[in-house]
Amino acid sequence: MLSYVTGDATSPLGEGPKIICHVCNDLGRWGQGFVLALSARWPEPEDGYRAWHRSGEGFALGAVRLVEVEAELWVANMIGQHGVRATEEGPPIRYDALDRCLEALASHAVELGASVHMPRIGAGLAGGSWDRIEPIITRRLVERGIPVTVYDLPAPDRSRTAGSAANSRTGREQPDRSREVGPAADSQTDRGQPGGHVLRRTGGSPHAEARGPGDGDHATRTARPARVPTQVGARLTATATGRSHASEGRMSEWTDLIRVR
Repeated sequence: MLSYVTGDATSPLGEGPKIICHVCNDLGRWGQGFVLALSARWPEPEDGYRAWHRSGEGFALGAVRLVEVEAELWVANMIGQHGVRATEEGPPIRYDALDRCLEALASHAVELGASVHMPRIGAGLAGGSWDRIEPIITRRLVERGIPVTVYDLPAPDRSRTAGSAANSRTGREQPDRSREVGPAADSQTDRGQPGGHVLRRTGGSPHAEARGPGDGDHATRTARPARVPTQVGARLTATATGRSHASEGRMSEWTDLIRVR
């Protein structure tokens, strides 16, 4: 039986003995793709692969080695990828080597009485086509009665990602107005209130600007001079007139003295 589930192949489902299989390259390189998830859980698969490569014993396309990582749980390192980059011949995957790997893996699974668990082997960094890989899995494993589970990782939460990006953009475009102090802050505070006044300095003297209902953010008008009450105006006028008459009297006295002399 071939099953597809959403989950992590390094946490295989079900009971009983299990084998997690994956595709390795024939260069001894370990550092990208599914192998990172394996190394995050157990050091043995990487250590075993590197030791195998250094020894050179049977390290070739189509070969498989099992590494036990827990009780009744093994990782199968399968050499089914030539190099790590695509060439003129095509992607790194080698379907014939993968076929030999799965044939050998089936024998191990039958011997151990284990189910087989995997990501979409050979269809990631190896560049293979799953339409070609799935029939090989069916022929070599499923048809021999070995239960196989293929794991797909959950899709990322796009709404959360979009929300974070929007908040990030908003944070860049919208300055923190609460930290502004001084006339600019006062201006923004008064801007929302009809008839608010803002004192600004123009040419060294305070200059009042009045904002009335309906004025826009950029519309301002110069405030008219404040009206002086009538009684106060009369007093100021009388005082000024008295001073003027007194001055005229003194000028007249000086004129008379000059004439006498």
